[in-house]
Amino acid sequence: MEYLELLLKGLVVLFPIVFYWMLITYKWSFRKIEKEPMKVLVTGAPGQIGYAILPMIARGVRLGPDQLVTRHLFDNIEQADEALNGIKMELIDDAFPLLKGVITTTNIVEACKDVNIAVMLGGFPRKEGMERKDRMSKNVSMYMAQAWALGKPATADCKVTS
Repeated sequence: MEYLELLLKGLVVLFPIVFYWMLITYKWSFRKIEKEPMKVLVTGAPGQIGYAILPMIARGVRLGPDQLVTRHLFDNIEQADEALNGIKMELIDDAFPLLKGVITTTNIVEACKDVNIAVMLGGFPRKEGMERKDRMSKNVSMYMAQAWALGKPATADCKVTS
C-alpha cells in the first residue's frame, strides 16, 4: 500500500513537469532562429554565367536552404551599371525569401566590403582579332586588381571561388 501511495505522489509531481516541458518545447518550435546574412560578391554579374548563378544563390541551392544572403554585384565596366541595376530589380521583384539585400557597384573596393564569399566570374570578352595571350594578360591584370581589393575590406575568412 505504501508503495502505491509513493507512486501516486511521484506521478502528481512528475505530471506538471512533463506537461510544462512539452508546452515549452512546443512554443519554442515556432521561434525561427535566423542566421546572420552571408555577404556574397559576384563579379561579372551581368555576364551569362553570373546571371544564371544569381537565382541559385538566392534560392538556397548554393549555400543552404536556411542561409540568408546579401548580394554584392560587381562589374568593372562603367557601362555595366545599368545592367547591374536591372539585375538588382529582377532579384528584388522575384521576392526570394533568403535574399536580404542587393548592392550593385562598379567600384571594386566598395563591392568587396565585408564579403564572406567571392565568386569571381568576370572576364575580359574576346574581341575581333584578339589572340589568346592578349585576352589572358587583360584577365590577369583584372583579377590581380580584384584580389588586391579583396585583401583589404573583406572578412578574414573570405572564401574565393571562380
